[in-house]
Amino acid sequence: MKLLVGIALLGLAIASSLVWDPKPHITEERYRVGSEYRYLFDGQVTTGLALPDTQQSATRIQAIVTLQPIDERTTLFQLNQVRFGSIQEEFEPRELLPFERYQLVKIDEEHKNMLFMPIRFVYRHGMISDIEFSEEDKPWSVNIKKAILNMLQINMMKRDETMRREREEEPENKNFFVTVERTLEGECEVEYTTNDMKTEFTQWTKSINFKKCNVRPEVEYGIRPREFKKTDNEKLFSTVFKYKVAGDKNEFLIHEVELESQYKLMPLSKKHELISSFVYNKMTLVYAGKPETQIPSVRRDRKETLIYNFDWEIAEEMFAMTGDERYLHRIPEWKNKVEHIEKLLTLINRHMEEKVELETTHMFARLVKLLRLCREHELIKIQRFFETRENVNHKVLSLYYDALAMAGTKVTVNELAKKITEEKIDTLKAARLLKSLSEVRVPSEKIAEEVLRVCESNVAERTPYLKQSCWLTYGAIFNGL
Repeated sequence: MKLLVGIALLGLAIASSLVWDPKPHITEERYRVGSEYRYLFDGQVTTGLALPDTQQSATRIQAIVTLQPIDERTTLFQLNQVRFGSIQEEFEPRELLPFERYQLVKIDEEHKNMLFMPIRFVYRHGMISDIEFSEEDKPWSVNIKKAILNMLQINMMKRDETMRREREEEPENKNFFVTVERTLEGECEVEYTTNDMKTEFTQWTKSINFKKCNVRPEVEYGIRPREFKKTDNEKLFSTVFKYKVAGDKNEFLIHEVELESQYKLMPLSKKHELISSFVYNKMTLVYAGKPETQIPSVRRDRKETLIYNFDWEIAEEMFAMTGDERYLHRIPEWKNKVEHIEKLLTLINRHMEEKVELETTHMFARLVKLLRLCREHELIKIQRFFETRENVNHKVLSLYYDALAMAGTKVTVNELAKKITEEKIDTLKAARLLKSLSEVRVPSEKIAEEVLRVCESNVAERTPYLKQSCWLTYGAIFNGL
């Protein structure tokens, strides 16, 4: 799921001359060496509280996906004409909104060029393996490409074997089979159902059985692939693919595929609301014919499977735990973080004065997300924002301290510790902030040391309830290591 949060931080505004409703031009009926295939990819990730009539935060992506089979095993892949948008309003999360409803989001040339880096992969009988990337291609970009490749995987060979066995054994359900696949979401059992359509196409439905997984990029304070243990949480996830396919295992062509996923994200504690995230992706074949695109060669610096690459999340967690800025180099940089935070604080100030509570809640979540990536010198600049503006509501400053605690990184906890020991924060408020740190997302010794500094401070010695809250939090953090 971090992939879903990562996309929300990125985007590319494309010139208005690009055509986003391309007319299909299909002259090749099957997937063959020496041809080119282009798909229009539409994606939408929607996240919000699992409550009716609440605002949703969504990210939209469109791209042209170009595929060129260069031999019987290997295919080249490249993204072109990519654009991203974001929106925050009340709407049905399962509905794919037109891109025109979204606000375009820009990224710099470095990130744009990374998205355009080609990859190559083995594509045999609809199955994807041995995906090769350039060394410069970062995990966030790799995962976007994997998410698109994930939609092109369909097990034609297994279906052929099932149909051959059907003729011999005459099973009850001739259009159903089960196999194990590596997908973006792990190595799990998948269930296929096929139905012949009245046209030359076959409709395929594929669903992932999360109850039977060997490996999952599981989300628990960050993502870790691990041996999967059965829990009651399988019902929190669902992913279904629907394909429109022509041909058989030897010669086939996917004309259309839709993916619908739902994730219910567990809160950090019982007092927080359950969050739902919906993913709706669609790929439509718009060109099949002679090659018209020159895809650059891939240096093949590294090879991966289709399973989600979690290096980005590990880097983000390591920065949160240690404050070491080297880890930030592995994460797509959010340009002008301080300016964005200052704008958010200004808007929060206005909404608090106008008593617009729902908008304030959403902005607080965005503020926390940005603070988790802040360096120490950036927090110093933000503090100056408060010092140089006399009209800032004191409640906004209090909310900012709440956000620092919720961010829960070594850098933000260090900032809080300084404010508490310098007695810039009321002791009752400080005690509540310290208590909230007992649920820190990624506990570490360095974060515990920052809390210890408060516990041993003069202000804690003079204030028994602050001292008690501090030592309880210190113990809780160490217990979480």
